[in-house]
Amino acid sequence: MTRHRVLLAAALALPVVAWAGWAGFVRWFDEPVQYGRLVGRTEGQVRASYGPPDTDWQGYQSLALYVPEVLPPGAIRTLIFHPRGLLHPESGTYWVWLAERDGVWVCFQSTWFADGVRF
Repeated sequence: MTRHRVLLAAALALPVVAWAGWAGFVRWFDEPVQYGRLVGRTEGQVRASYGPPDTDWQGYQSLALYVPEVLPPGAIRTLIFHPRGLLHPESGTYWVWLAERDGVWVCFQSTWFADGVRF
């Protein structure tokens, strides 16, 4: 009976330890600002990963006064997400810019920055 309890405790502890290692790596060793990680994903794919955006603006809204020299033609939207929860140990803020292509909104630019980063 004791051996079964040890195995059960190990089976329960292993995922927790693995998650803590992953979360620690993501929080402390990843770059504090990352560009373009979501480029090419559809709005549906982004929402599936991060849920509904905290902000959804029509048009291109600049982050820290940066505006690309060339923007995609047509309609553009700017979404802002604040990922939270067990699947998002990175937390921080995601800015996602979408352009409409054949009726589908597709990311053409994205920026993620960790909490505490100032532009």
